[in-house]
Amino acid sequence: MLTDPLIERLVNELKPVRRRRVWTDAIALVALGAVELGLFLALGMMRPDMPVAIHEPSFWWKLISLGLIALVSGTVAIMSLDPGRLPHRGLRWIVALIAVCLTVGWILDASRDGFSALLTRLDWRNGLQCLYTMVVLSARCDWPWLADAAWCADRPWRHGFGSGPGGRGLGSLRLRI
Repeated sequence: MLTDPLIERLVNELKPVRRRRVWTDAIALVALGAVELGLFLALGMMRPDMPVAIHEPSFWWKLISLGLIALVSGTVAIMSLDPGRLPHRGLRWIVALIAVCLTVGWILDASRDGFSALLTRLDWRNGLQCLYTMVVLSARCDWPWLADAAWCADRPWRHGFGSGPGGRGLGSLRLRI
């Protein structure tokens, strides 16, 4: 069967499609956000301590960060509606913006007690030790042999840290969990 007559017949039945306008999509997205915000305020879903919270830097960080993320995400979503564009670059911008917002929030939270608290949080040795402990403890439930091997490698037998049920290692913790 020849496909040329079929293609011609299908093309003849096509109707012109109105081109998408970016501004129309943007206005629709902003209107949807305004309706959502209006419903949020009308239903009384605000914080009860709003007069106090408005003076906190963390409140403004949350408000500005979420507003920026919503603006960039909406722009990327509208631009990705165009079939000729790929959203990869916009998605990278969103991830970078989220990382920046989280970093700013972390600095605001830690700097409340002074920058010495911020530097204390940057102690990477304690962070690695905590990460290792969490991985070993979570692996204990899923893969007991892996946790035993990791625990034995970290705490040699000659120091008395056995991992069996009678020892003082993770094997004894397993009975208490």
